[in-house]
Amino acid sequence: MSGKDLELSTLKQGELPDELSKRVTELTKQRREVQAKIKQLPAEWGSTSPSSGPSSPTN
Repeated sequence: MSGKDLELSTLKQGELPDELSKRVTELTKQRREVQAKIKQLPAEWGSTSPSSGPSSPTN
């Protein structure tokens, strides 16, 4: 068992090492950015398949 494993296993619940805490914050931020981009996409992209669209220049 490495020092890192031991460190993680001995943590109290709800307590995060700085490194892990930063990583979680980073992932949460990326997730928000992705969700914002998805909201900006045209609605028909989500509701219909590309082939059934009125005109799909990409296909």
